Amino acid sequence: MISWRRRSQDERGTVLVFVALTMTIMIGSTALAVDIGQLAANNRSLQANADVIALDAARALGGGLAAVTLAAQQSADRNQFPSDSAHLNVQIVTVNGANAVQVTTYGSAKFAFNPGQGSTHRSAKSIQTAMAGFSVGSFLASIPPGGNTVLTKIFGDEFGLTLLSYDGLAN
Repeated sequence: MISWRRRSQDERGTVLVFVALTMTIMIGSTALAVDIGQLAANNRSLQANADVIALDAARALGGGLAAVTLAAQQSADRNQFPSDSAHLNVQIVTVNGANAVQVTTYGSAKFAFNPGQGSTHRSAKSIQTAMAGFSVGSFLASIPPGGNTVLTKIFGDEFGLTLLSYDGLAN
């Protein structure tokens, strides 16, 4: 018969209890990290899709909400993103006095360790600004052979220079 005093001083098996508790905490932390990582990856994908769809839809701002919605759905289809109303919301909003497109994408991430899924959404706004410009043809400066310029006297008869010619501006 083992005496009680001798058994209470025996430390065998204490490491097993410590490892069991520590492993439970480590597995829980790993599960949390994996689930948070899946949620972050889903958010990144939703934001990328919202950005590109908003940019594509802003090109159709002049045609009204129907044209903007159609452009957004076509962009979503090109980018393999569901274009139904459960995953995509398109609105025309006002930003600094100008019309803009606001696209909201919805998605969910299935958790690996925690049963169920988490729903998230991301938004992007895009505005079309009016810009004016002109074209200066196919060249801004040219050097025709045999030109009659001051540089021809320096460099010889084979050198000539034309800046902003009529042909360049007319093109």
